[in-house]
Amino acid sequence: MRRFTCISFVIPSLVLLTACPSDDGGGNDDGNEDGTDDGNEDEGTGAETSAGESDTSSESTSAGTGETGVGETDSGETDVGETDVGETDTGETDTGETDTGVVDCENDPGWGALEVGAPVKYITALDQNGEEVSFCQWLGTPIALDVAAVWCGPCNEVSSYFSSDSTDDPFGGGLGEDLRTMINGGKVIWATALVQDASGQATTVENAAAWDAQYPNENIPVMVEGDVPMVPDYVQLGCWPSVFVVDHELNWLALDDCATWNHLFELTDNYGE
Repeated sequence: MRRFTCISFVIPSLVLLTACPSDDGGGNDDGNEDGTDDGNEDEGTGAETSAGESDTSSESTSAGTGETGVGETDSGETDVGETDVGETDTGETDTGETDTGVVDCENDPGWGALEVGAPVKYITALDQNGEEVSFCQWLGTPIALDVAAVWCGPCNEVSSYFSSDSTDDPFGGGLGEDLRTMINGGKVIWATALVQDASGQATTVENAAAWDAQYPNENIPVMVEGDVPMVPDYVQLGCWPSVFVVDHELNWLALDDCATWNHLFELTDNYGE
């Protein structure tokens, strides 16, 4: 099973053009090519959406959620060294907390390489309540960075699934149920980086608050960066939604290939029950 995408092209005039595969229904694809879900945990499933239209529908489909491509960008990688995270002399994991119990965010590795094993930038943003949140405060817990947009239909489907007890798994093969159990049990931080509003512009706290109100889950922070979002370039965003997995020591564990959801098994296999 494959994930359908809309591919965008950047031309010299900086105009964004989008080309999408045809969809007989004009909206999200309501099934796999054979109309069934074979329950194979080794493959993800996909639904087709148009990147050129605003789609805030919260309807989930049993076939699963696809991704809308936006093209890859240059992440502007810099050599910033390694973050000081790991084990202490006693063999215990260093959580980065000071003597007062406050997490130390001063060892930010910066905007480094996007590769498995590399340290992750302490991404900082405002959440749906207007409060500052940073990856460094979640040190010790794995993170799933969900890059989403208000106009993206599949993005809405994923958030809708995690805010309900729906059986329409947008990932397929029971993966969504495993992820939802981990999220609600505090075993993973599913952080939704909402980077574009319904018109494709940078999001605000108001957008994050509206998203959270539509898809409430107290365990999922909805993050907005402001006028110039850095996350899309950092993760070399190629499709919507994209999910990047960070391990409990704030290193990249798995990257989204925009083809399947298979990389999310790194999260469930390493941190699930």
